[in-house]
Amino acid sequence: MRLLLTFGILSMLLAPAQAQFGINGAYARANAGDWEQLVATEWGDGPSFYQNGWKAGVDYWFRLKKVRLEFLPEVGYGRWEARNEAETFETSTIYFQLNANLYPFNFLDDCDCPTFSKQDPFLKKSFFLQLSPSVQRMTHRYAPVNNEIYEVADWAYGLGLGAGVDLGVSDLLTLTPFVRYSVLWQVEWEEFRALPLFEQQTPEPSPDVPTDWSQLEVGLRLGVRLNE
Repeated sequence: MRLLLTFGILSMLLAPAQAQFGINGAYARANAGDWEQLVATEWGDGPSFYQNGWKAGVDYWFRLKKVRLEFLPEVGYGRWEARNEAETFETSTIYFQLNANLYPFNFLDDCDCPTFSKQDPFLKKSFFLQLSPSVQRMTHRYAPVNNEIYEVADWAYGLGLGAGVDLGVSDLLTLTPFVRYSVLWQVEWEEFRALPLFEQQTPEPSPDVPTDWSQLEVGLRLGVRLNE
């Protein structure tokens, strides 16, 4: 992951003059695996756990000269919450991910896409597949009503696969709807089973419960070409 961060920083420093900045936001439906199952045992038919969340980020776009392989190093923030009358769970993340977009129908073209001047079929130049390795600093918080707040933080690493379509509003602005499925492996919440919520459950040999964290993101990116 150090190599990933180093590559991302060098990429932004060495990027060509013609580049694009972007902002994006996404609805992120999470599945916290083992944590969700343990909480559901206590909450029963209560509120869903971490299913509804959001992410927002900023990125810097650049591409290879001869092929349609484009890179968007991104930094951003995400947040999920689950609560009932007695307590609140929260997880937030500050992340860096290196989005790599490959245009399979137009890979060998060197066009400055998307623009209104292109006459080829729409999806040929606009559709892409995306690979997104990431490193994240996740903060987990448990807040019982009228009681001590528990908070821990740890690093997490993951990979996302997605697809999207570039919509050229003008030579200056691009809208990109996208969908992405991501997995973070073995996310840590130190002494999760030791939280007061689980006092009545049979104790495990270890209070730590690492879990694979998956999320489905549906979002929209606004790209701005400052060189136009």
